[in-house]
Amino acid sequence: MADKSHAEDTTFVVAEPDFVFFREDAEAWPGYLSQNEAETQTFQRFSEMALLLEDIEERNQFLHELEEYMTSWKKDRNAPWPKADKSKRSRDDAGHKHWTEDRFYCCEYSNIAFSRPKKVPPSAFRPENISPHLLDLQALMTAASRRGRDGFLWCGWNVCQWASGDQKSKGDHKTSPRSGAQLSMMTTKCARELLPVWHAEPDSHMGRFFYEKLGLEWQERFGCAYVWPPIGGFFTHESKTCSTDPMTRRLKSHFDNSWCQAGTRKMNDDQVHRWICAFTDKGPVSCLGDAEVQLPEQLVELRWTTQCPPGTPEWGLGWRYYHEGKTPEDKPQTEESRYSLGGSREV
Repeated sequence: MADKSHAEDTTFVVAEPDFVFFREDAEAWPGYLSQNEAETQTFQRFSEMALLLEDIEERNQFLHELEEYMTSWKKDRNAPWPKADKSKRSRDDAGHKHWTEDRFYCCEYSNIAFSRPKKVPPSAFRPENISPHLLDLQALMTAASRRGRDGFLWCGWNVCQWASGDQKSKGDHKTSPRSGAQLSMMTTKCARELLPVWHAEPDSHMGRFFYEKLGLEWQERFGCAYVWPPIGGFFTHESKTCSTDPMTRRLKSHFDNSWCQAGTRKMNDDQVHRWICAFTDKGPVSCLGDAEVQLPEQLVELRWTTQCPPGTPEWGLGWRYYHEGKTPEDKPQTEESRYSLGGSREV
């Protein structure tokens, strides 16, 4: 998220594997996905990532670190990924072009493993396939930004951790988050400013970190807010971070709780429009702005563009034909005139 190639206002949506928007999805998952199968499939995919590394030495190093990680993971499910031994590597080696000394901005293996081996053609762009929930999430992030909180938005959260019944959450502040990091959004600007101070903090549960640091302590510094009511929830599952050998923690779905609301927008009279809120330790909810966020019926399609390099001429900026998946052979005639006008201005 903090990579230098991203524009400051690039928004990243982060969801845990157990997150779902609707109760129906939460009820369907346990029917065909066991926890053991999920773990096995996950590690199989990690192994398959090694095939994307062309360099044999890099591939073997990745598999070695994966094996070391899995061994550590069995003892500590919060174990970090092993640090790579870079003593034998040359910074000028073309095979390591993804590496940078700034550890906050780049991870060598992830950049290589997740790079696409072939460039995607313009025709692969399908704006009609973008999820309406994604459009809603970006609209909520925009609303938070207009209320002065443009860094981090906590969208899916819990007021209690271990049970779904009210008997386990008495005294909890039901209009603000206490735990659960199943859905959140963060901008590149926030990630860059946050990472140095985050690394200085002791390890803690992500939900607690969101609440105590990004919420109560750092919310104004990094532009943090949360959505009320929370968006969606999760399916009932065994906790991987809080379970111990003698005791397995089973997190029950929260869709029966009054503070939980499915979907990203108000869909019927039993639901409400969402508010953008500031974090508070106690007392009534602190809403930012004087009204709830009423998402319009139709939202403009998200347009994924790449930030132009410095010095790009004015005629090359803005929305272009290739952003719609059109090839140079199919570009509109207006693009030709635009280029000519731009060229004359440059001269």
